[in-house]
Amino acid sequence: MKFMFYNFIFHLIYFFLNLLNPIIKIRFLQIETRAIGHMSQAIEIHLNEKKQKIIDECLFDIYFPQKEIANLYLWKKWKKILKIKIPDKISRFVFQPIYFIALKKNNKNMLIPFRNNSGISFNKNLDTQWQSQDKYNVLDNTNPLINFSLKEKQRGLNFLKEIDISINDKIVLLISRDPKYRNNLKNLPYHEYSYRDTDINVFEHAVEYLSSLNYKVIRMGRDMDKKLNIKNPNFFDYAFSEKKSDFLDIFLFEVCNFVISTGTGLDNVSSLFRKKILHVNYADLIMMRYFNSNVGLVYPKKFIDIDTNKELNIYEIYEKLPKNFDNRKNDFLEKYNINYKSLSREEIKYACIEMIDFLKKGTDSKTLEMNKKIKNIFKNKYNVSFKSNFCKNYLINFKKN
Repeated sequence: MKFMFYNFIFHLIYFFLNLLNPIIKIRFLQIETRAIGHMSQAIEIHLNEKKQKIIDECLFDIYFPQKEIANLYLWKKWKKILKIKIPDKISRFVFQPIYFIALKKNNKNMLIPFRNNSGISFNKNLDTQWQSQDKYNVLDNTNPLINFSLKEKQRGLNFLKEIDISINDKIVLLISRDPKYRNNLKNLPYHEYSYRDTDINVFEHAVEYLSSLNYKVIRMGRDMDKKLNIKNPNFFDYAFSEKKSDFLDIFLFEVCNFVISTGTGLDNVSSLFRKKILHVNYADLIMMRYFNSNVGLVYPKKFIDIDTNKELNIYEIYEKLPKNFDNRKNDFLEKYNINYKSLSREEIKYACIEMIDFLKKGTDSKTLEMNKKIKNIFKNKYNVSFKSNFCKNYLINFKKN
């Protein structure tokens, strides 16, 4: 009875606002705060699209969060930028029902344009592109929106000092997705996404190499499965530190030189500060198409033909899969007789060597030439465009096969 009463009231409010729309336009968006990836890069791109006038301005654009907030510090920053004054619990209670009614009715006049609506939509006709895809290249043409106060900067520098890192040191953030994160989520079997996971210890040689160049390597993450078995004064396993905080999870991206990631939501924070990413042991074939310009180089995982035990190159993978395949779950691999395995420690090390060269000198002519060929083939044959470049070592190995 109570639900029916509230449902009736909120429908009345919705119809009143809809009638009012030609005179006073009011739009709504629930920000996907449940995951750090959804509440970082996507919001940065969205707000910069507004600044660049790609999205129409509206005097009354109302933003509110989900119940789960992955990073309270980042949400506090967004609230300040978005000028949100209402407490989260109240805003959710008042605005969420109206927003869901507008979604069900596909009333775009009452929805803030945002290319992630499909994730929580009741209507499949809504725009299904990802807001995290920087389709208008706003990240290249704007400055970061998130800034730190002097007090916050000093707090961050004090932490670095505690772990023997100075502001002048070169810092690399290492992000390796493992099974524990998804295992802790309800109603999501581990095996559906296990192809994205990587044993942290395959980064041993890469960390030793970076340390030899006096880089300070900080392993990021929360509630991880394994420690990296390495004793090196230039390595800090922040993921297992008692000093972890929502603030440091963001601040460390601002002070780092670049990021190494196997592909997970946390690496999206790098876009907030325009930091370059090396994607290594990467397995999400769909998301490769949607990388933004801050992804410097990509070295994918190994994909194996189960029948022949032959390693498949990127062309052969696409040849085996249907045109509109969805590899977000493991069963896509099994269905087409494809297995996967991790890169070796040495291969990951070589990817890091390439990334260091790329940051110092840019992409060399041979890597550009090889990537140009592969991009032309994929554009002409599959209508797929890659913004980022594959590591030269990855492409050379396939030329030999």
